[in-house]
Amino acid sequence: MTQGKKIFLLTILLTLVIVLGGCASNNTTTTESGVLVVIPDRYFYTLKSDNTVYNFKMLDKTITSFDFEEELPGLTIITFGIGAFEGCSNLSSITIPSSVILIDDNSFCNCISLSSVTIPSSVKTIGRNAFYNCMFLESIAIPDGVTRIGDAAFENTGLLSITIPSSVKEMGTMVFASCYSLSSVTIGSGITTIGDMMFGSCSSLSSVTIPSSVTKIDNFAFSNCSSLESINIPSSVKTIGESVFQYCSSLSSIIIPSSVTKIDNYTFRDCESLESITISKNVSLIGNYAFSGCTILSNVYYTGSPSQWNNITIGSNNEELTNANIVYDYRTS
Repeated sequence: MTQGKKIFLLTILLTLVIVLGGCASNNTTTTESGVLVVIPDRYFYTLKSDNTVYNFKMLDKTITSFDFEEELPGLTIITFGIGAFEGCSNLSSITIPSSVILIDDNSFCNCISLSSVTIPSSVKTIGRNAFYNCMFLESIAIPDGVTRIGDAAFENTGLLSITIPSSVKEMGTMVFASCYSLSSVTIGSGITTIGDMMFGSCSSLSSVTIPSSVTKIDNFAFSNCSSLESINIPSSVKTIGESVFQYCSSLSSIIIPSSVTKIDNYTFRDCESLESITISKNVSLIGNYAFSGCTILSNVYYTGSPSQWNNITIGSNNEELTNANIVYDYRTS
């Protein structure tokens, strides 16, 4: 054994004696990445020679709260492991240490009593399903510094409003899907794509601010947002996917920017309050069922000529569109 490795192991052992009180019931195993520390029926983690903790995971699912400073004095928590507190159904509040950089996948998944959580500015990544099904979590501040939010990270939570900071560059799918109480959303300028079903079935959503950095709105992004009456799509958007506004039953009017060339299948299906829409002459294709069920659509404001309108390929089941009054050569302000 080399001298350096001996010093490393000695340091770890001394730390364990201090932290764990030398209890014989605590299990430790030396690995290439550090020492795996297991407190039976309580938690486990990987401890490195500089007293940093990685991959922390709770074993006791009955906890109501957890104090890292009290439980792990003198240690610096860097990452939560996958499913760190998953299924801790009685956990009501937690303060994440200011040293944590990663909230891994499923970290607080199904913590159904969690109503208060503080995310420190040190966090860079919020993993997939991190807060999934935290139904009593009504507010959370995503700090400036977070760069990535994984799939369904906040799906089916009790959030009332959310601001996505400009530091966030990447977001997965269904991040806020089925947040039934979510009424207001502000998206930061770091986002270029609003992913699949990002806000799908957010039935209370009435206010959305989309920045000019967004170029693509993916499939079902706002599907079934039944309280959404209006939305401003910036001219930066080039692609609007399938079923994006499907079942937005309160949407009364919308302007499709000139940067968009295709209205995809089912985009406005069953938008039963939609009375008017502005369509650019740059649109060359309107997909199947794009306006099916838009029963009171009365005016289509089209920026091109009748001949240009006739050149648009209009898919099947769009009678509500083709039977509406077409206002040609419309000029947007």
